[in-house]
Amino acid sequence: MSRRWAGGATLLMATLAVACGDSTDAVTENMAILPVADQRVVVGAELQVQFTVTNTAAITPEFRISDSTLAGLATRTSRPTFVPFGAGSIMRWTPLITDVGSHTIEVEALTAKAAAVTTFQVVVEPGQAAPVFRQPLGSGPLL
Repeated sequence: MSRRWAGGATLLMATLAVACGDSTDAVTENMAILPVADQRVVVGAELQVQFTVTNTAAITPEFRISDSTLAGLATRTSRPTFVPFGAGSIMRWTPLITDVGSHTIEVEALTAKAAAVTTFQVVVEPGQAAPVFRQPLGSGPLL
């Protein structure tokens, strides 16, 4: 192979590498969460919702949740949790009596290079069960 040809091949390879970039960048830029159906749940019953994320480049995304009508949903002690599952996650959440009503839940999947968002409706119903004592609310004696 002549010196001239070898230099041309090197230049072509360098040009392709710069033009194409890192293959994981191209995949995660188009990351998306598949749509989720609206949900109904009764207070005290666990809601499980599966989120499937596409184009993650084999990177497990971190999940965040928010809802403007449920104050502190992401930070309270009974907050939803996300369990990794395949190319996504399963959200597990047990709503409280204060959560009764219709809510638009927003879930965001994040990697170091991309983010994707989906929303869905959750209707929390009061149900017919009697109240269950779980823990004292104050510091005084029980009557």
